[in-house]
Amino acid sequence: MDRKSIVVVCAFALTLLLTAFETVAVAPQAQPRPGRVVEYGSNGPLAVGIKAWPESSQTGTEGNCPLYGKAPLDSTESSSKDGSFTLKIDPKLNTYTVTYCANGYYPRADRDLRASNPFVAPRPVRLYSQGPLDATLVRMEVVNALNNLAYLRSIDSSAFDSALKDLPRSEKVSGAIKDWSGK
Repeated sequence: MDRKSIVVVCAFALTLLLTAFETVAVAPQAQPRPGRVVEYGSNGPLAVGIKAWPESSQTGTEGNCPLYGKAPLDSTESSSKDGSFTLKIDPKLNTYTVTYCANGYYPRADRDLRASNPFVAPRPVRLYSQGPLDATLVRMEVVNALNNLAYLRSIDSSAFDSALKDLPRSEKVSGAIKDWSGK
């Protein structure tokens, strides 16, 4: 191989190497996080607008949908077929907020979700249609939530209390669960 051919081959190899490096250097770090949205009463799938936000405190509104930062981390719409969706979240973030907004439904914001979780919680997300709130449903949901939390606390109360310690008013939450479970 003559000198000119060697230079051409080296230049070509260098170009490939630099292209590969640039591709790796700008590759997005966000990872897919699946979720699902259903209607509160029927558990039927809903097509709704979904946005992931960097903040935990509300910074404004757009229509009736809350905003949690200047720009969303990602946005999508859930499938009308099964309510499924995927958001891309950078696992290096500590937490993020997700908002769900659709005509005819009350908007929902789920705050302080762990970016390291492999899915968007809760699963499924449930939206309540606009209209009067059913008090029986509210009571049922509160009792279910308290029973679920009391169950988790009964497994290992120290680990449970430790998991809550960085949440606002954690001592009140932990105390309420203790009172509910009677332990």
